[in-house]
Amino acid sequence: MHKRNILIAIISLVFIIGIGIIVSKNNVDSTIKREIVKITSDDIAISTIFQSERGFGNDCFDIYDFHFDSGECPSMFKDKDVNFEKSYYNTYDSMIEQVVDDENLKKKIINKESQILSSRNLMYYCYEIKKGSRWYMFIYDSNTNEGLMFHFEI
Repeated sequence: MHKRNILIAIISLVFIIGIGIIVSKNNVDSTIKREIVKITSDDIAISTIFQSERGFGNDCFDIYDFHFDSGECPSMFKDKDVNFEKSYYNTYDSMIEQVVDDENLKKKIINKESQILSSRNLMYYCYEIKKGSRWYMFIYDSNTNEGLMFHFEI
């Protein structure tokens, strides 16, 4: 009887921990999505492509696909310029190669990234939160209404 109670307690504990992990992951994802809506527009439709494993203190590099339901880009997005060249190619471009392990997913992300970056209608927006510990970089093709958003946190 005593062994049975211990077994039930262990199974219950494993179940509770599993539920906690699922709820925690969904909470992080929904928190980020709510933050994105505040940063850009409530018109944004966003879906997760890749989430890195969370490191110490929530260190992460996540990639999201997005578009605007109205097809119109918010005014905070800018045309590609020197600041974009510095911040994007020095940080985000190399992170895809370093962090995404799944080769098929990496190829899919790089193809979409290349398509957007080669567009004459490239727009971008970089947003920093918490004085240098969390960044969001949006690259967007205003012609196709498709974009990628990179969330980088240290």
